[in-house]
Amino acid sequence: MTMNKKKKRYKIAPNKLRKLHRYTGYFAIFFVLILSITGLILNRTVDLELNDKYIKSNLLALHYGIAPKTAPLHFKIKDHYLSWSSGILFLNFEKLTAFNSPPIGIISIREYYIFAARKEILLTQKNGVVIETITNFPFDEDIASIGKNNRGKINIRVKSGLYQTDENFTKWDRVKAKNIIWSAPLKNTKQLDQSVNNAYMGKGISLYKFILDLHSGKILGKYGSYLMDFSAIALIILSISGLFNRKKSKPKYNKHIKINREVL
Repeated sequence: MTMNKKKKRYKIAPNKLRKLHRYTGYFAIFFVLILSITGLILNRTVDLELNDKYIKSNLLALHYGIAPKTAPLHFKIKDHYLSWSSGILFLNFEKLTAFNSPPIGIISIREYYIFAARKEILLTQKNGVVIETITNFPFDEDIASIGKNNRGKINIRVKSGLYQTDENFTKWDRVKAKNIIWSAPLKNTKQLDQSVNNAYMGKGISLYKFILDLHSGKILGKYGSYLMDFSAIALIILSISGLFNRKKSKPKYNKHIKINREVL
């Protein structure tokens, strides 16, 4: 005895298909709009001169890692501002040279700037050319401050006392404080800090890079590209489910029903 087994056909219920289509659309609409708009803009990169335009934003600078990581320090010598931020020295808010250690004082002698940190001294020309970094001292203590007297002699203060040297840092003498003007940082202000932050960030973020990262999802971090991939997949699901929904909703013509034209 043979039995004809009917194969079961698994069909998706129309209401479930509509729900899939609807909720997939809700998820994808925002990302699809971003993909579409940024794609149109990137397609006109040359016409819109995206490579020549930049965005300056503290928030974006933090996101891209080009914002300073430490609070700036400011000093003033005559009419010039000397600032330090995250390993960079600035003269009148323009990059001067690199100096990893935060300075505790800055003085100028003739055509030189002398930047003193806790454990080192940097000697540069006023155009930023580094002449020498000094780390060997006749004392084993951290430098507390730097200054100069009315004869132009360099004075270093440490916990145990004062030392005086010449501009070549070849001879050191123990001295007593007399007519010394000590260098000290200025009080931070919003205007000074913002000027240094702007100088540190340079031009900012390229508009082309920003839009490209939006398009690829990289603006959202390492998982952003996956979100854009899911959006592309969602668009495929929308297309397929939309076709099935149309097929399901299309009225079928029954060829066995005869139309009485006389009644019409």
